[in-house]
Amino acid sequence: IVEASFVSSLFQLLIQCGEVEQSQS
Repeated sequence: IVEASFVSSLFQLLIQCGEVEQSQS
């Protein structure tokens, strides 16, 4: 189940980007 792992990593990266944006603003 590689797709699930990929989606999980992508989702986690998306959350990190969101946190960074909030931190900058």
